[in-house]
Amino acid sequence: MVRGWWIICLFLGGCIFEFHPYEIRLTAEKQNLNAKAITRIQATVPHDTLRIALIADTQRAYDELSMIVRSANAQTYDFMLIAGDIAEYGLQWEYDQIFEILKDLKKPFVSVIGNHDYQGDGRHIFNRMYGPTNDWFRYGRFNFILHDTNSREHNFSGLIPDLSFLSNHLADSLTNLVIGHISPFSPDFDPNIFIPYTQLLNDRAVLLGVYGHDHSFKILKDEHTEVTYVVCPAPDKRFYLMLTVWSDDFELERIYY
Repeated sequence: MVRGWWIICLFLGGCIFEFHPYEIRLTAEKQNLNAKAITRIQATVPHDTLRIALIADTQRAYDELSMIVRSANAQTYDFMLIAGDIAEYGLQWEYDQIFEILKDLKKPFVSVIGNHDYQGDGRHIFNRMYGPTNDWFRYGRFNFILHDTNSREHNFSGLIPDLSFLSNHLADSLTNLVIGHISPFSPDFDPNIFIPYTQLLNDRAVLLGVYGHDHSFKILKDEHTEVTYVVCPAPDKRFYLMLTVWSDDFELERIYY
């Protein structure tokens, strides 16, 4: 009799079950987004000059991001780079909402992981939705390094950013651009790696580093090296950046919306 009541309760109670907020359920459309975008990018004929839209810190900025997408679709450019912090709390519904907006872009978009993307189960969602936290791709004469610079989320272990990964994938014969979330000038970047990181990028002739996190537009330089570091504005600043890059130089333009 007890068993029978248990079955009835299970049957009647089944209708109130809900997904756990940290459960990961992704349709095929939402998986491996970076790899799909890179395939689209590399399927086009590369030019000597690239135009790249740069944004960062999209978390909770749904209305502003929608405006960015509409603005970007009116621009002439090759693809978009997102310098991390897609989500605020690492929840799948946040990732989903951002994706529903970004999928309206006419051009491919590629993202790196931000510190807020680590919250909760966010890192696992990012891995399945976008791909590895360290990745790279080549397009014509340009070499793009996507890397995790969220040192604080790794307790300043000396392992993030991964200098071995960078060293192995920076290309001496190509124009190198590195994309992360936290710039080396941030207090959230591992101070013990600052010198070897900036020196490595300088020694391997990196043209530009692109980051987010600070929510304000900045152009930074280390007095001992030649690399330029750009921090992208958050969407609430009501402009994003359009990067024009040649083999040995670049130009940044503010696109207001």
